[in-house]
Amino acid sequence: MAAIREPLFASMWSVLTATWTFGSVRVSLGDLLGFGLAIWLAFLASRLVRFVLEEEVFPHLSLPRGMPNTISSTVHYTVLLLGFLVAVAVAGWTSAASRCS
Repeated sequence: MAAIREPLFASMWSVLTATWTFGSVRVSLGDLLGFGLAIWLAFLASRLVRFVLEEEVFPHLSLPRGMPNTISSTVHYTVLLLGFLVAVAVAGWTSAASRCS
């Protein structure tokens, strides 16, 4: 079993780390998969937080009409923004300003 596993992992690693260059941009399959996974996890986290807010927190608070939806939407977009920033970091993308210094 180990005789099959090591070459399999080595070939999978070489596929995930193989890079393609487009001008000054280098992209690998591993970067794209990491980016997609981070975005997916951000959506899952956002759904979980919204569910907890709507089912466990808001019913116990006395908030004016529309306020729970406003809070829920703000939290949703904040979690998605943070997830996007994490996804960009996981993919290894940097800004042009950080490369100049």
